[in-house]
Amino acid sequence: MPCPRLLGRKRRARGRSHSACRRPGRNVVGGVEPWHDHADVGRVYLVVLGVVDDLKRRMSCRSLGREQAAPSRAIEFTIEPEMEQRIPPEGFEPHFKKSRVTDPWEPLFSRRCDKVVQLGLWLRDAHCNSRGFVHGGVIAALADNAMGISCVLTNQAATSAVTVSLSVDYVATAKIGQWLRIEPRIVKAGRTLGFVDALISADDKIIARAAATFRILA
Repeated sequence: MPCPRLLGRKRRARGRSHSACRRPGRNVVGGVEPWHDHADVGRVYLVVLGVVDDLKRRMSCRSLGREQAAPSRAIEFTIEPEMEQRIPPEGFEPHFKKSRVTDPWEPLFSRRCDKVVQLGLWLRDAHCNSRGFVHGGVIAALADNAMGISCVLTNQAATSAVTVSLSVDYVATAKIGQWLRIEPRIVKAGRTLGFVDALISADDKIIARAAATFRILA
């Protein structure tokens, strides 16, 4: 039979532990209510939501401030009014071969020299990228044009030629107002294949070189 003194001590200890868990000023029925009840959890949740909303508001204000502080600026080009009326170097005349690809780049000029056809043009905004430099695609297309025509003129039996391969090495750049010239050179002209390269210069300064292989069509 347990000792009455021991039972009394256990009951008093259990009662103290229960009273420590109760919140002051509240009556708990049917057990002990811990201090972190649902109301406290709800208040913590609302506080967290308030912090998150405040962070979102600050981030949106900062992004809006950056957009207002640094508006986008459009790049403007200055084009000489008489650009299209400028006289090309000696021997150059309006290009005899027209193409839908090169129509927006007119006026183009050409001259025949040493069994090849050289191309030239005054650089305008239509030939340049957003930074005002001549676009690499313009150089490649015009070099392909000049080299292909030169390859056909070299072969008397050829009626046309199609590009098999084309490569361009860019070593410098050119700006609006400069005279761009493409000077092809026949490396080898065969019955079915022609090998041509070219130097591209701006105001007599070399800015690129190109090389191409053409399939000769009789």
